[in-house]
Amino acid sequence: MKNEALRRRGVRAIVFASALVASAACQSKNERLVGEWQEGCSAGDLDKCASLGEAYAKGIGTPENSARAATTYRDACSRGGVRACMLLGEAYAVGSGVSKDSVQASTYLGKACDEGEEDACVRACDLLGDPVRCLRVGVLSSKGAKDLQRAASFFRKACEHGHPLGCREIATMYRDGVGVPKDANRAGELFKRADQLLRMACGGASKPEYCDM
Repeated sequence: MKNEALRRRGVRAIVFASALVASAACQSKNERLVGEWQEGCSAGDLDKCASLGEAYAKGIGTPENSARAATTYRDACSRGGVRACMLLGEAYAVGSGVSKDSVQASTYLGKACDEGEEDACVRACDLLGDPVRCLRVGVLSSKGAKDLQRAASFFRKACEHGHPLGCREIATMYRDGVGVPKDANRAGELFKRADQLLRMACGGASKPEYCDM
């Protein structure tokens, strides 16, 4: 029994030592990455600036510093870094390193979304309830990647946040049984909702572009 206990302690010691070595190796790798991102960012690689900002935000390979992360994102965004704009918008959305500000979040996430960063569209939809960005993800999912269930999810979100075209798209999917179970009653409800939202949006002097469709 004594020998068995000694053996178990020895095994635990080996496992613990191995974990320490692995942890040190991982930390060393992360520190090297941060060094590479710092060098690349200084040389004008805006994607590396975004990665460097994320490292500051998460404390990966460097002490956590959310304010420094936001400053890094802002600088890269101002120079045309689309991913940095997305991360800055997300920081404003959750109040990480900056004061929480939905207007600023919408500005930066919207900028990144409009410049082709789909993840920014997703975050604008999920974090801010932006119906236009929700609709865009739905369109991209239905026409590009052809993920119809994902498309249905984002069209539904666009509808819930008041976009008539989102309601119309998800209604059509329910009517035809595409990406969702076929449900004529649900389709009818959503088509009715789409019509109501269209009348509200298009009844004033200032009309969205989709009113002419």
